[in-house]
Amino acid sequence: MLCYNLIRVALFIGGLEMSDVGYLTSAERKYLLVVFLTLNEMGWTRLKKISDFAKVKMPSAKQSLDSLAKKGLIYYERRGAITLTKRGKEIAIKESENIQAVKKFFSEIMLINPEKVNEACWKIYFEMSDEVVEKFVLFAKFMDQCPIEKPVFINHFKEFLKNGSIKSECPFCIKQKKEEIELEKDILIKIDKEKVHILSYILESEDNLVNVRKYENGILRLIVPNDLIKKLLIFLEDLENKIGFEILEIKENSGSAD
Repeated sequence: MLCYNLIRVALFIGGLEMSDVGYLTSAERKYLLVVFLTLNEMGWTRLKKISDFAKVKMPSAKQSLDSLAKKGLIYYERRGAITLTKRGKEIAIKESENIQAVKKFFSEIMLINPEKVNEACWKIYFEMSDEVVEKFVLFAKFMDQCPIEKPVFINHFKEFLKNGSIKSECPFCIKQKKEEIELEKDILIKIDKEKVHILSYILESEDNLVNVRKYENGILRLIVPNDLIKKLLIFLEDLENKIGFEILEIKENSGSAD
């Protein structure tokens, strides 16, 4: 079932139907790709070349090649040249595109040593579960097609690997913080010091209505979300004469936590 799911995912990513190629094991997918990668300019390869590439003995490679031949994905005769059928070539090309995307992810995103990338890809790509294969390969392809030439987080990851922390600012975080600030208003209230605790107590009893901030030079600063500004003003107008304070100004939030 696992092998069936693996090929189902590979075909889904490649845009091929299951009925077009039938059932393939992970080993068969691997050797089909090896055949493709070892083809010479004339479009054929040899058993020894395939076994050398896969770093296995020829009998081991021959077993999977015999299976691929029976499924109509390669032309293979004993001691003869090995070529891909039309269907075999279609699948092999998609597998090649997928594994190249994974290599790009390992080398450019995970920053793995280039000498270890190829070995890691061949071990992981063909042994992952169906869900991991699908998400991993699609994400790698997404990164390959990302309109930003070098996503910011890659540089941050390099910084983190080198220093164990991130000190540089992320433009997306800055933008998000700015947007959050723009969603809030500052309300400045003139009030006597001895009355601040009374007003603060009443305001803070109202859940998520307002944040009571700094009191300085007779001025109390409140922070309120834009969507609650009208509700708060109505609430303050009811308290204004009872407690004794004056609303001086309503302005865009400054971004300060004080």
